[in-house]
Amino acid sequence: MVESSLLGGTLSIGASIFIAFLLIAEFRSYMRFESESVMVVDRSPHGEMLRVNFNISFPALSCEYATLDVSDALGSKKLNLTKTVRKAPIDGESLVKVGYGVEDFQRPEPKYDEFEPEFDGDEPFDEADFAKPLDEASWDAHMNHYDVVIVNFFAPWCHWCQQLAPTWEAVTQVVHQKYPEADGRIRMAKVDCVANGALCQKHQITAFPSIRIFIHGTDDVVDSVGRHNHLAYYGDRTTEALTTLAEQAAEAHGKKPHMHGIQHANAINQKGSGCNFSGMLLVKKYGSPDDLII
Repeated sequence: MVESSLLGGTLSIGASIFIAFLLIAEFRSYMRFESESVMVVDRSPHGEMLRVNFNISFPALSCEYATLDVSDALGSKKLNLTKTVRKAPIDGESLVKVGYGVEDFQRPEPKYDEFEPEFDGDEPFDEADFAKPLDEASWDAHMNHYDVVIVNFFAPWCHWCQQLAPTWEAVTQVVHQKYPEADGRIRMAKVDCVANGALCQKHQITAFPSIRIFIHGTDDVVDSVGRHNHLAYYGDRTTEALTTLAEQAAEAHGKKPHMHGIQHANAINQKGSGCNFSGMLLVKKYGSPDDLII
């Protein structure tokens, strides 16, 4: 026979509360993140390489603009490393790959005009507006009218856009004089991505300035394995270089012009708004900061 008592009931309730407290404390301890720093002596041979692997997904950064720069505590820097880097387009929401991964390519820094170009006529640069400003309403009609349209996607606050602006207007004046509107072969244009955010987002513009070449209304090119890429220009942004680009594009009669600086924007799938950036670095554990190897 079991007979309850006040003392026994009190002990049972107290034990239950204590057990629940221990369970909650253990669960909180299990869920808490803790970091611990440990210093050990590295006895590996001098000159042995340390491999650093990385795999990072950017949901809103196009692979066209993702590059790898490496710097150390001593101030040594290496920019735009490519040999062991692969990029693949991903869906910005699910982070699932939506295209093939490709090796990154070396992209030299473009040169800009050091001085403001001169214009034919009396108007100062502030009043020069030779390049056609495009927006959502005028985009389709403009693209359908010309074989080739070279577009400068810019943001007014961008320093490099401000440096490119007078050069772009000067090149536009020269090109439009040589190839008038009635010719129908080529036109230079520009899009303010602050005022036309939806249009720039549609064309996956995430860095400024971006120069795209639209042939018969599209900059989309498909390679041999089915990747969709943008036809983009990464060369120098000088008056000479851009004039040569425009002239070669006009003479190509609606085909892709062959010129240094024109490349497919690697791993840009039209359905992917993000980029998976993966690869590895080999660095020496000892030695000067210049011993970084890619």
